[in-house]
Amino acid sequence: EMKVDENENDAEDDEQSMADSEDKHKTSVYQTFVHLLKGYMGAGCLSLPWAMSQLGYFWGPFAIFTVSYWSSYNCWTIVKLKRFIERETVADVDDKASESSSVTTNTQVTYAAVGEFFYGSRFETYVAVCVCVQQL
Repeated sequence: EMKVDENENDAEDDEQSMADSEDKHKTSVYQTFVHLLKGYMGAGCLSLPWAMSQLGYFWGPFAIFTVSYWSSYNCWTIVKLKRFIERETVADVDDKASESSSVTTNTQVTYAAVGEFFYGSRFETYVAVCVCVQQL
């Protein structure tokens, strides 16, 4: 009987701490939604209407098309580099492994790994720092 009373007290303490927690955080559902929307969309998407109004009817769509093309080209280039690195890595592993060996390759190529593959370990660190700074 003593354990049952302790468990009831623990449950009451948990409920009280949850109620205290809810009282401390007075963020509404709307505020939470707006906060998450701003975080996911970012300042670039939210400032796009202002940028379009500054550029005008000709230069605004031209700028959007140019940036879209540039982004697509860069994505395509990264995919090509990843496939090239995978082929080179598989070729190296095949040269070093015997026929009976079951060597698997790691196909998770990151931006930093691309930098290291083409420019060395110092550039790998540089790319990793750039990616981290961009995420801030």
